[in-house]
Amino acid sequence: ETEKLKWNPWLLAEVCAPLMRLLLGFLVLFSFFFHIARKLLGISTTATTFQGNLCRGGQMIDNMDLEPNDKVYYKANLKIFPDGLYYPNCSLLLQPNTTKEELVGECVNFTIASNKLNLSKGKDLSNTKERVMWVLIHHLCANESCGQPSRLPILLLILHLNF
Repeated sequence: ETEKLKWNPWLLAEVCAPLMRLLLGFLVLFSFFFHIARKLLGISTTATTFQGNLCRGGQMIDNMDLEPNDKVYYKANLKIFPDGLYYPNCSLLLQPNTTKEELVGECVNFTIASNKLNLSKGKDLSNTKERVMWVLIHHLCANESCGQPSRLPILLLILHLNF
């Protein structure tokens, strides 16, 4: 006769504990190599979240209103452009008769000033890099003006705190 297997919590613990130790070992090993790679590449783990902070995580933003030549330039030089913005000043939304355009304009002006960028002509800039940067900042302000800090520096900080 075949005896049915009975539920045994100790058997489960004996199987799960080694698997959990193995998983933890992989996580520690990954964190170690990630830490070494950050040091070698000079990547800072400080999560700076001052207002107007442009975050560079290397992600491409697809739905920006760029001219065809500017799109080509943006894709070719993706690493020099930000993909996030920390601008938590949403106080204008609480005031009556305030439009989203006013909030976006304040965000754009503040971000340009706080990052010391020379983008005074806006979308009409002759320099392709500056024109793409202006469109990108305007897009980030329009879509993330009440957003949270970029998640990449925070992720790096969390991984850094594990050591």
